[in-house]
Amino acid sequence: MSTEPLLHAFLVSFPAQGHVNPLLRLGKRLASKGLLITLSTPKVLSKQMAKANNITDDQLIPVGDGFLRFESFQDGWDDDDPRRAHLDQYMHQLELAGKPAISAMIKRYAEQNRPVS
Repeated sequence: MSTEPLLHAFLVSFPAQGHVNPLLRLGKRLASKGLLITLSTPKVLSKQMAKANNITDDQLIPVGDGFLRFESFQDGWDDDDPRRAHLDQYMHQLELAGKPAISAMIKRYAEQNRPVS
């Protein structure tokens, strides 16, 4: 009996209150239906999430018939950088650092035979 690989959805959340939890709930719901869900946020936020929930990047967490995992990317700034308080500056930085980081993750998944569906 051959096992088909799970469909792989890649969710990217803005690192602010009110953004992560709804996307996490969506990810859990999709995973429960048999998908592999990767939720990605900048490292500054994933460090806080990991500390609060005892999770690590790329750890598969079973949810229903599928799996959820987290993978963070570096936004290019130190965790305590005061520019984070300025939305326009931070959005620009996320675009500069996030696009290539997320593209690299998606490429790496394809090379590992876990392509994003």
